[in-house]
Amino acid sequence: MRGAAVADAAARAGMSVAMGDFDRDGWLDIHTTEWRLAQFIERDEPADEHARLLRNLGAEKPGFFEDVTEAAGVSMTGAESLTRSGLHGDFSFGTAFVDLDADGWPDLAVAGDYGRSRLFWNNGDGTFSDGTVAAGVGTDENGMGSTFGDIDGDGDLDWFVTAIASSFPCLGGPSYLTGMCEWRPTGNRLFAYEGGRRFSDQTDAADVRDGFWGWGAAFFDADNDGDQDLIMTNGFVLTEHEEVFNDDPMRLWENDGAGAMAERSGDAGVLSTDAGKGLLTFDYDRDGDLDVFVVNNAGQPTLYRNDGGNQLAWLRIRLIGSDSNRDAIGARVEVAVDADGAVQLREAGVATHFLGQSEATLHFGLRAAAEAAPDVARVTVTWPASGVRTVLEDVPANVTIVIREGEDGYTQE
Repeated sequence: MRGAAVADAAARAGMSVAMGDFDRDGWLDIHTTEWRLAQFIERDEPADEHARLLRNLGAEKPGFFEDVTEAAGVSMTGAESLTRSGLHGDFSFGTAFVDLDADGWPDLAVAGDYGRSRLFWNNGDGTFSDGTVAAGVGTDENGMGSTFGDIDGDGDLDWFVTAIASSFPCLGGPSYLTGMCEWRPTGNRLFAYEGGRRFSDQTDAADVRDGFWGWGAAFFDADNDGDQDLIMTNGFVLTEHEEVFNDDPMRLWENDGAGAMAERSGDAGVLSTDAGKGLLTFDYDRDGDLDVFVVNNAGQPTLYRNDGGNQLAWLRIRLIGSDSNRDAIGARVEVAVDADGAVQLREAGVATHFLGQSEATLHFGLRAAAEAAPDVARVTVTWPASGVRTVLEDVPANVTIVIREGEDGYTQE
């Protein structure tokens, strides 16, 4: 990347990348993560890390970035594990800019292996504060992927972290799994935001702990019933003698509207047992429901077409920024189906964060039957750079609309 100024210019393989405007200057910044085997092997010594926060120099020098990792307070060099001792350094996987406390400033949420998951609150002055422990998050032993959505419909964003579940038999003799048999990793985490920069662990209440060896994930409304369902990939090929995670099926949980989830992967036809890594949701056939694309390790990708999700009505919203970044990443969109009804919340650019990114267009299920759906009472967009709001009323259902920052009204695609 042109002008991405990493201090030692080392050529290394990164894991995930997130884009967001953390300083709200209208230009997209970048955060990258890294997991290096050398850090695992040389565990007695702190290792330098290449998880980096790169600030876009914007109009000052278009197309160029500066490394502000240390200055911003998000360095993971020598970071201690929150769940396991004896390891030093960065083992981060998924990363995301997301405004979890709804103060208008994108925070930084990192899913990390070996107890390295971190939540950095944005201070609004170019710096962040590590609020992981105080917020009640970071308890996942092996954070891999992340996704964010309002799973319980209370008007704020919750955080789901994929990890490794321990529901396997311990094997005798030398084994990659020996350490896990001693440690027993406890699976995924669902952290529900409770306000005041605090989360509660709702993993078991929602019954989403066991996803085998998890990777990518996404909240999405699979059936257009107005709540956020959850899908995740999994699998890890160890050796021919250790087949514990070689053929695990994907997970798809259906939301009951109050945050309780029922596993429906078999019923939905999501049956792949490949070693899935990244995934994204998008309406590839433009029929009004969300399809799923999965990238598999050392294998062909899988495309799941959603057949039947569009029996209920929908609304799709594409945002175009002007003062904000072009794709309006970080914008918050609220849709009130009825004048006095519940409000659905989305934040642009936070749908999935491990080796994949869902489409920029935001999708809302409207609950009503598709053929008789009334107009949507209200759509509210809060633009990320300025904080200015655009409010639309009486928007038709079953269409894709385009909203441009600084302009009244909308157009239909």
